[in-house]
Amino acid sequence: MDKAKASIKRLALQTGIFSAISRLHGPQIVILRYHSILHNPAEHADSIGSGIIHPSAVFGQQMEYVSRTCHPVTMDEVFEFSQGTKNVPPRSVAVTFDDGFEDNLSVAVPILNRCGVPATIYVIAGYVESIPWYCSLRYIFARTQRQSFVDPFSGTMKDLSTPKIRYESFLACSRVCASRPHSEIDEVIAMLEKKLDVEYKPDQPIMLSWDGIRKIIQHGHMIGSHSLSHPNMAYISPEELQVQMSTSRGILEEQVGNKIRHFSYPSPIMEPHWNESTVEVCTTAGYETAVTCTGGAVHSADRPLSLKRIFVPDTLDDFTWALENMFAGRKV
Repeated sequence: MDKAKASIKRLALQTGIFSAISRLHGPQIVILRYHSILHNPAEHADSIGSGIIHPSAVFGQQMEYVSRTCHPVTMDEVFEFSQGTKNVPPRSVAVTFDDGFEDNLSVAVPILNRCGVPATIYVIAGYVESIPWYCSLRYIFARTQRQSFVDPFSGTMKDLSTPKIRYESFLACSRVCASRPHSEIDEVIAMLEKKLDVEYKPDQPIMLSWDGIRKIIQHGHMIGSHSLSHPNMAYISPEELQVQMSTSRGILEEQVGNKIRHFSYPSPIMEPHWNESTVEVCTTAGYETAVTCTGGAVHSADRPLSLKRIFVPDTLDDFTWALENMFAGRKV
């Protein structure tokens, strides 16, 4: 059945029907959402998580497709488009990365440069040269030898005897961490490491360094903020929301010497991950655009501080199918 569906999709793309339909729609931009690009994704499945890692070979194919068949644009151009001050050609695409993994520089940037595709990397300012809480947490529950533990948040005994049950406990603890202020999150992770007798100490850095971030800018790509500590912005206090927005921007600007114009809402575990309050604070913090994880294309009438994106499938065929459907005004 999967092979039959794949054949039907390829046939539909080859007929040119999607290109014909796309010409009937008004101007739009499709923003692509990536995270990590690795040569061997399995190596970091227990930390970064296989669901947000794209194999480098596939990423290369996808960027070649964008370079050959689309019109790459920057997030500055997306802002100008949203303000009605810039027209964009058909099949406009913006490439973005969330989190600020080291492989964005060492693996993704050479591919982007070869293909002539600009990108924006949204960095978690508090985890530059460090390890995000969600990577540590995933590793803890994947590697612990404990068969049970007392959940410190609920006070109940949790079974850890099967991968499925472990994953449920990981999600439960993630929901707690995603709503904690940045000042508490390191202490929470340290407590869980102690309870489950596991500490995540990778042999090589998984996050960008400040020098790496500056190199990305030197290569012609842009840096944006992805908050201070990757909370769910819709589940934290108004005071913490201001800190996450403004402090992260200030740290980045001080380190790179450039104005930080663009923000990306983290989307850990819970929904919604943005709301009218986050948009208001994003405005006062001085950002020009903010991208969400809500699926869809960007149109000229869309608000620049709640822009839609699409999460990129991890095969070339599924990528082209999703992209051509978006150009044709169809959600996949």
